[in-house]
Amino acid sequence: MTLSLNYIRKKMGWCPNTAMMQTAAVLPSEKPEIVHNPRPDGGGKRIARGAGIATRSIKTLFSNRKLLWYPLLAGLVILFMFAAELLLMIYSGSYSYWSLGYKTGLVLTFAIEIASIFGLNLIMAGIVLCLYDSQAGPATVRKGLSLAKCHLKPVAEWSFLMALAGTAVYTILVHHPYYNHLYPAFVTATLSIPFLYYIPGMVSAAISQTFTLMFINAILLTITLFVIPGIVLGKRDVPGAAKNSLFMLSKTWIETAACIIVFGLILLWISLFNPLIQMTPAFTGYDYHFFAVHATAIAAVCIIFLLCWWAVVTVVYTVAGIAVTDLYKLGNTVQPEDESVPEGNT
Repeated sequence: MTLSLNYIRKKMGWCPNTAMMQTAAVLPSEKPEIVHNPRPDGGGKRIARGAGIATRSIKTLFSNRKLLWYPLLAGLVILFMFAAELLLMIYSGSYSYWSLGYKTGLVLTFAIEIASIFGLNLIMAGIVLCLYDSQAGPATVRKGLSLAKCHLKPVAEWSFLMALAGTAVYTILVHHPYYNHLYPAFVTATLSIPFLYYIPGMVSAAISQTFTLMFINAILLTITLFVIPGIVLGKRDVPGAAKNSLFMLSKTWIETAACIIVFGLILLWISLFNPLIQMTPAFTGYDYHFFAVHATAIAAVCIIFLLCWWAVVTVVYTVAGIAVTDLYKLGNTVQPEDESVPEGNT
């Protein structure tokens, strides 16, 4: 043992009387361990946060009356879609302006799509811009739209791409063999008695076509939710904004889904009055003489329902724009779930 200690002492300069802490003091500091950084909030808290964003958006709209001009503008866009469909049907003398020819129908559908989508995107840009910076003064329609004018080119480019996609989906849908079976079922489900009896045929057809385009556009706007904020707030070009939209959606998808559910439930609630109206023949024992006598009153009920549904859709679109503003802020502050950071820097 003595020889071993002497050997170690000569070769390595180690002294058994030296404190162990002195040896540890000269060791280089280790790099922080890279660990997974879990999101501090669980799924339940994130769902509650998303629902809170949706409810606050509704309160924001009705607490600031100047913002109520945005639902009016969105309503005018939807009214334009309906009026364009109806006028083209009257011009073609048919329940579908596609009777004018395939190419003509394609061009006319694209024209309706690009005009309506550009209007909706411009409204969304105005909402985001007037609400994002709360320090820049009160949120007004004039303020939002004046700021949105600076981004007309990229907004128009994105609207053009969305209109192409919407036209393609609509064209494939209406020319699909199953559409001949699905469309009558859709009309029966949405515009059956007493709608079909007391609303002119072309008006009913125009309403159905408008619903179809609105449904397609709603899906396109939902899956590209953060593109407009990326253009007007991030000052990105269209490809950069589209890429950033996917990134933002990956960071806030739970909150976004909660908002969509809240707004979807509102639309579902107002839509439930439709089957209730359709059940009125059952309430009268299928006495169609009753409807013949009270045709004007039943038509008024149908029209009031459609106007209320139209108004709710415009409000939901506006509060969705307000919610997107908050979700965009949230996406710029939270870390993505799969990001790894040094421990101690969370």
